[in-house]
Amino acid sequence: MNRRYLKAAALLVVLFAIFIPVYYAFSYGKGDGLEKTVSEGGGTGDESAWPGLLGYGDNPVATFAAGILGLGLALAAAYGVLRVTRAWRSGDGRKPHPDPPRP
Repeated sequence: MNRRYLKAAALLVVLFAIFIPVYYAFSYGKGDGLEKTVSEGGGTGDESAWPGLLGYGDNPVATFAAGILGLGLALAAAYGVLRVTRAWRSGDGRKPHPDPPRP
């Protein structure tokens, strides 16, 4: 892989790591767009059909940790897919499903 692309990807990850916590610090407690729309429409928005896995937004540290974990898992999955497709295209015998022998 070209080093320039790796540097650009690393720069994007660093920018996300810097600016997402800053955004989160300013937006915490202000409600999201759905909550504002419900309150402007006369609803309360207090009831929830499903509270989420970690109680969405209840604890900012847990929410931030879950976001970092999700980002790491997404990057690992993308890296894995990239490795498999590169090995498959290179033709070095590591294809996920080799062609069956022909009679």
